Amino acid sequence: MPCKILADCLYEILEFLEEDKATLHSCLLVNRLWCEISVRILWRDVLSFKYASYQSEISSQILNTLISCLSNESKELLHKNEISISTLKYPLFNYVLFCKYLSIHEIDLMIQHFLEKQQITTNSTNLKFKKHLLLQEILKMFMNQIPSLKELKYSRVNINNITFTHFPGAVNCLKDLTVLNCSSDLHFEFFNQLSQVCCKIQTLNIEFKGFVSNGLKDLILSQNGIRYLSLIQSYDNIDWTDIIPSLNKHSKTLIKLEICGGENYIPLSFINTFKNLRELVLNIRENSFEEFDKVQYDTFPRKLR
Repeated sequence: MPCKILADCLYEILEFLEEDKATLHSCLLVNRLWCEISVRILWRDVLSFKYASYQSEISSQILNTLISCLSNESKELLHKNEISISTLKYPLFNYVLFCKYLSIHEIDLMIQHFLEKQQITTNSTNLKFKKHLLLQEILKMFMNQIPSLKELKYSRVNINNITFTHFPGAVNCLKDLTVLNCSSDLHFEFFNQLSQVCCKIQTLNIEFKGFVSNGLKDLILSQNGIRYLSLIQSYDNIDWTDIIPSLNKHSKTLIKLEICGGENYIPLSFINTFKNLRELVLNIRENSFEEFDKVQYDTFPRKLR
């Protein structure tokens, strides 16, 4: 019992170092107990472990560790496709179990750096295939081993669509997701599958680019109650007004809304349906100022910030 109390107290203390990755990393070297606790906190959001000139080195170390956690089947597949992993040691922990936050884009950047470091001189098509294969196997591992993912970031930037929501274990991994940062142009299958397994998203940040997937409306409608919503229009020719009716479902739960627009006209009258709104952030162009007149005199139960 005393040992458990010590561990619980130490965990509470080290939690305060979550944002100080360098100091938290040094705690790994104190003793086994400190190591076991620190590693859980570090790997909760390991993809944010980057700073200054050490960024590329740390990224390589993280990716090497992830690859070492892959199944033998995945490692064999990588080996057959001439992706070098022969020097990797068996990991001390199953680090993937500790992950709570996942950024597909960050992993993709790590893989790009990893393959370039191997000095692969094959053509761009072959390099693209290897990049896709390695990302696929890592995501397969994440879906199968993360017991409960809390936050997911997924954008199509330089990434071929991988329907990782179909991977074994994806249902359990994604069912408790509470934060989603995504681009609007993700494939329909992703939004459709996620809407079937996840209904607890409270924070939704959407960046509108390319086009608006038909599955995005289904995902919004499938959620029990979105509380924080951010709508960012990255490109001027994107019309996202089709999703507005689906947003009305969350009129009683939404407490913060942020809208950043491009050159396109943005209708704002739908904001008055969110009667429990506490904070409203608008970054809009002049052509949407007329719409602002429709909401500036609306009354809300709480004073807006």
